[in-house]
Amino acid sequence: MPIGRGHWPTAVVYINRISNRIALMCIALLMLGPLFAEAENAPRQAENAPANTSKPNETNPGPAESKKGEPDKKSETEKKADPDAAKKRQKELDLLKQAILYAPSTERRQAIASVARLKEDEQKEFLEPLRKLAADDMDPLVREAAVRLLADLKDKGSGDVFIKALDDQIRPVVREALRGLGRIEQKTAETRIFELLQKEEFKENDNVTVGMIRTLADLKSTVAADFLADVYAKDDTNLEVQRSIILYYGNAGVSAKKDWLTKILTDKNEDVISRSYAANALGKLKQPDSVEPLKAVLKEIRELRSSRERAQHNALKQQAILALIRLDDKSILPELKAAALDDDASVRLRAVKQIGQLKIKEFRDLLEYKAKHEPSRSVKAAAQEALDIIDGKKNAEDGDDTDEPQSSESKESDGS
Repeated sequence: MPIGRGHWPTAVVYINRISNRIALMCIALLMLGPLFAEAENAPRQAENAPANTSKPNETNPGPAESKKGEPDKKSETEKKADPDAAKKRQKELDLLKQAILYAPSTERRQAIASVARLKEDEQKEFLEPLRKLAADDMDPLVREAAVRLLADLKDKGSGDVFIKALDDQIRPVVREALRGLGRIEQKTAETRIFELLQKEEFKENDNVTVGMIRTLADLKSTVAADFLADVYAKDDTNLEVQRSIILYYGNAGVSAKKDWLTKILTDKNEDVISRSYAANALGKLKQPDSVEPLKAVLKEIRELRSSRERAQHNALKQQAILALIRLDDKSILPELKAAALDDDASVRLRAVKQIGQLKIKEFRDLLEYKAKHEPSRSVKAAAQEALDIIDGKKNAEDGDDTDEPQSSESKESDGS
């Protein structure tokens, strides 16, 4: 059917969109082309290779040895990279840069995200363009994507970019900038963050407001300690903001708030999550006289008659156990083991993650069993990750909130 004159503009728009997506797909194919080529050539090489019927170390040398036991020249030649491969790869990277700069908004953001999948040495040549996009691009979604990736990469050269982004009018850009400053530990940003924090309302659970408090804690900055005590005391302060303030005192190491935190921990009229946050903070302050109040809370939970009530106190129980482990109270290890064996997969998951984060070698046998036979997929994966952390094969992730209690608005799913 012929297209009427009135339909031509719409048709042109659709054609442009389709051509842009085809271009992006071409970029992806170019980037992945070498991998497909290797996969295709591998079986052909195996089929064409002559069968080696002799035993090793007899008349015929192994595939990588000559008759004199030296490296086979042919094998060495085969291992050499295609002399044109570097140029071809550079063209692919240049094309990706062009997509980041000149493609439509959605494709630009997709191209930025794809930089995270490049090798580390290839990512380096994208850092400067990403910094410029984060600072000056007219598209707020592109700025957000650029700041997010720089934060993910923990690019220490982006400190000034992150600080400038704190004044961005788009809140998600500010949120990612705060995360970046925390990840690169940009201590010089604390003054500006505190200035902005004092302008917040604190009446809603706003992720930028909470992000400011958390970033100051990550920077071990006590500059906001007194101010946040006043914010916490106000009747109209949002509950999630109050909880973030409790965590702030522990993460920032504000020891002067130990007694105040202990009061929240032991107050049965406080909600369970806030008490859990107080337990977490006390564990991080590592004051020896916090041991007895924490043990008293565990005794309180054990003495609850209803299994339903005990289940409702699981978050508090886990955080009290974690705090006591941080305080080097080995008598609490059986409690952590019991949590790792709980019928509730979410309880097991948190316990296993805590074992890994704290590198508790006494539970290696338990972790090895769970890494092979645990019925929950997420717990099984966490057990293997915990083993890798204990064995030094993997670092505990920076900014990981495994040790923090989950509020009603940030519950974790098991995925089993």
